[in-house]
Amino acid sequence: MPYKIIDYDFTTEADLARLILDYKGIEYESVRLSKENAAEAEATAPFGKLPILEEDGEVTVGGPALPSYLAMKHDFAGSDIKQKGKCATIIVGLREMFVKFRQEDMMKLTQEEKVCLFCLIIK
Repeated sequence: MPYKIIDYDFTTEADLARLILDYKGIEYESVRLSKENAAEAEATAPFGKLPILEEDGEVTVGGPALPSYLAMKHDFAGSDIKQKGKCATIIVGLREMFVKFRQEDMMKLTQEEKVCLFCLIIK
């Protein structure tokens, strides 16, 4: 599997990255760590914080750039500059929504329910 998302066990921008991959039908490995058990992963992360994306064992991108990177890489970021701007705005807006969404409410949703919510928002 080429992708591995290493993340904390609470809501981060990686939740949006997972939704993009799920929506596009792309397989990935998801590793979730408690803040207390994340030191080793944080040591390899840009700026020392999770989430990070590994591609073929190499850290490619981390933090807020993760969903945008995957959207661009998998043809989900618009075909011209105006569409790219709109897509970037949506990604940032969704990221803000995920950050503000109550952790306990987010954890109650299945990944399939999160993908359905994502689909409703982007349509």
